[in-house]
Amino acid sequence: IIDHAGQALIELGKLEEALIEFEKAIKINKEKGDHFYFRGLVKSKVNLLEEANNDFDIALNKTLTVDSINNYDWDCNF
Repeated sequence: IIDHAGQALIELGKLEEALIEFEKAIKINKEKGDHFYFRGLVKSKVNLLEEANNDFDIALNKTLTVDSINNYDWDCNF
């Protein structure tokens, strides 16, 4: 649920709040790569590029839920 809240906040352009939600999600489940992936997206949009890259690397080594990523609306403006 937290990752869905974070995704909704991204779509609303509330990137700082989305980042907080993904931080919470990571604290709850450090093995779910989706959380790191979406946190990386947010960090890339706020020019934390090195941190974003680190999150993407972590996501690649964790369990990714392809449905979560495939169902994300990539056309959102954030």
